[in-house]
Amino acid sequence: MAFRSHYGFDAFYCRPGIEGAHEKGGVEHESGQFRRSHLVRSPTSTRWPI
Repeated sequence: MAFRSHYGFDAFYCRPGIEGAHEKGGVEHESGQFRRSHLVRSPTSTRWPI
């Protein structure tokens, strides 16, 4: 409860069954997008020796 009040976090649950089946994929996509944008280094370009 202290975490929710400090960060303004509102806990909710996905809808069960077929109605909420699409929600899990959206959440996983967003977490992957955040990981790729902020936590993974961008590749550096190097020239291969000839």
